[in-house]
Amino acid sequence: MTTAVLVVDDNATFNRAARTVLEGDGFAVHTVQTAGDALAFLARRAPFDAAPRPGFIVLDFHLPDMNAPAVLRRLDADATLRAIPVLVVSQADWA
Repeated sequence: MTTAVLVVDDNATFNRAARTVLEGDGFAVHTVQTAGDALAFLARRAPFDAAPRPGFIVLDFHLPDMNAPAVLRRLDADATLRAIPVLVVSQADWA
């Protein structure tokens, strides 16, 4: 049985890298680029009606529509979602 993973990041390069690494370890990776799409995926709202329940979520701290603490509050408010482990990631530009 394959574990589904939801990767939420607005950086397409990160999404491709996460997919490569996680699928190489046997996970079924699903990616979205906004918090709104992540919440729709988790609620199985269109266009994610057939979305699987992920075993864990990889969540970018800085998304274009909502930051990670706001997303985590939304997940915690839903009894069916609060048990899903979440790994929050961030990128720092040192230019």
